[in-house]
Amino acid sequence: MTDISNEIFIVTRVSQQSDDIKIESRRGAVRSGLQAQILNVESVDVNHFQNQVNIFINSMDKIMKEIPEKVGDFKLDQLEVSAAITLQGKGEIKLALIGGELSAGINAGLKFVFKRS
Repeated sequence: MTDISNEIFIVTRVSQQSDDIKIESRRGAVRSGLQAQILNVESVDVNHFQNQVNIFINSMDKIMKEIPEKVGDFKLDQLEVSAAITLQGKGEIKLALIGGELSAGINAGLKFVFKRS
C-alpha cells in the first residue's frame, strides 16, 4: 500500500534559463538553443488545500442559487468556472476566480463544471 503524503507541490513560477546560467549535461548532449525551465515549487498542506477548495465551492454554491434556469429562450444547465491557485506566503494558498485578461496568462489551476440536476 502506498503512503499518501500530507503535502502537495505547486509550481509557482516557470522561467526560461538566462544566458549567464550554464547547464551541464550528465547524460547525452545538450542541444544548442535549448532553454532550460527553472521551476519555483512550494509545498502546501493537503488539508489546507482541501479546505480552500471547499470554501471556493461553497461560495460558488451561494452564487449559483441565484442564477436562473432559463435565459430568454435558452436553458442554462451547466456552468464552467476556472480558479487560479495563488500562494500568498509560505504554504498559504487561496483559490481565485479567473476572468478577463488574466485567463490568458495562467496555465494551471482548477476547473469546475457544475451541472443542474
